Amino acid sequence: SLLSTEITGAIYSTIANQRGFLLSGDPQFKATRAAIWSEIDTMRTRFDALASTFTDPRNREEWAKVKTLLAETRAIQDRAAEILVAYLER
Repeated sequence: SLLSTEITGAIYSTIANQRGFLLSGDPQFKATRAAIWSEIDTMRTRFDALASTFTDPRNREEWAKVKTLLAETRAIQDRAAEILVAYLER
């Protein structure tokens, strides 16, 4: 669906902004990444509604796995940013 493509594109955007933040320390990259994650949260909610209509339970299970991976990706990005901030504050 178009929504899954939008989520994928947004994930790539978070990665690009994360990379920019880690390389430069520019807080604008961190802020932009946070804003994109807010958009992903909205898209995830929309996809939850769509997934509730799936007739094949395997598709709902796959969406549940994707949601777990999204949360893990966000947590990893957050942790990497925290490490950089701590390093820069030394």
